[in-house]
Amino acid sequence: VWRARPGPGRGAPGEVLVVGEGGIAVAAGEGAVVLLEVQPEARRRMSAAEFARGHPIRPGDRLGDTLAGAPSQVASAPPQVVE
Repeated sequence: VWRARPGPGRGAPGEVLVVGEGGIAVAAGEGAVVLLEVQPEARRRMSAAEFARGHPIRPGDRLGDTLAGAPSQVASAPPQVVE
């Protein structure tokens, strides 16, 4: 995850809440985080919306399950929080 921002929402941590042009909202411990820019392993950086267009991800999915181990497939650079 390269860029993310806090967002509203409730669900089990890792649960995808919203997928759209504004990013991918994922439930966290408290509230949610909206992924804005991601980088799958060995791929280029891209907007979360662009990523979602090429991957079958929808609300209700769990992030790690849906993206075939996404936590290990996303670049491990420190995220930039945008408020």
